[in-house]
Amino acid sequence: MPPATPLSWRHHLPAGADFDPVGEGRPPGLPATWASVWAAEPRAPVLVEVDPSAPDARRVVRAGELDERSRRAAAGLQALGLGPGSVVLWSPDRSADAVVSHVGALRAGVTVVPVNPALTVRELAHVVRDAAPAAALVTGETSPVAGALG
Repeated sequence: MPPATPLSWRHHLPAGADFDPVGEGRPPGLPATWASVWAAEPRAPVLVEVDPSAPDARRVVRAGELDERSRRAAAGLQALGLGPGSVVLWSPDRSADAVVSHVGALRAGVTVVPVNPALTVRELAHVVRDAAPAAALVTGETSPVAGALG
């Protein structure tokens, strides 16, 4: 019996994108692929931002804005000395800032360890011991992870 053919994930990429997840001398990785798509259509809507204090108020975040905000986030992480080889915990809320922080971290080359905000302090301590992060990216003022990390 012949080996099973793995399902292709390439159909999830924008038309014409040539993505190599390893990036070893071949086309750039995912953040650069996104950046090229955003640069091609900077006015394209990519996110809808909701203000928690006014749930009916929505603002469209366009590709060019997401590109710029995530570049600034990456530069901020790099200014802190975080980059390839660094590990950060990422505990997002449901916001555009969460997307910006995640894309910024990927652009900076850091390894992102997602952390569920519902973890207990004991569970979070296990993740911290296991991952040995250099920093934590926490979006949302009321995140239990922010309180547990101090």
